[in-house]
Amino acid sequence: MKFDNGSTIIGIQMKKRLYAVIIAVVIGLLFTTLLHKYVTDFTGLSRGVIAIILTVLYVGYIVYYRIKRTTFISYNDETSRIVVRHYLLRMFDPPKNSYEIPKDQFLKYELKRSRFGLWEELTLYRITGQKVAKYPPFNISSLTKEQRENLLGSLNFFKLEK
Repeated sequence: MKFDNGSTIIGIQMKKRLYAVIIAVVIGLLFTTLLHKYVTDFTGLSRGVIAIILTVLYVGYIVYYRIKRTTFISYNDETSRIVVRHYLLRMFDPPKNSYEIPKDQFLKYELKRSRFGLWEELTLYRITGQKVAKYPPFNISSLTKEQRENLLGSLNFFKLEK
């Protein structure tokens, strides 16, 4: 099985950019046209307050996805190895990680949920000789329900610790 959540990630990134443009245009119109008179009459708020509210809402939207730890994930188990590639969505140069685990060395996985249910972290374990190696956890909350079920089903199939 092979999949990635690229379409979800692209959708999130496009919404961020679209909302930024929409807010910039609305704020620009508030300060350069007579639109602010109609908005002020309708809402009772000044154009400065409306601009601040729109900006705070946009920053809140960005912070939500930052707190949620939105992650690009690519999974492939069609070869003799389980290959997982992932990186967090960040504005500047996110660290990219790749795990390649031979199927006969994959021991188990551990799934942890955050206290408020914003994210789920998956930790993979591998047998290396007589030791157990633990990979750094990665967030799977940006996967669709179907992708999540496929990933966990595949990992359940290959794990040695049953």
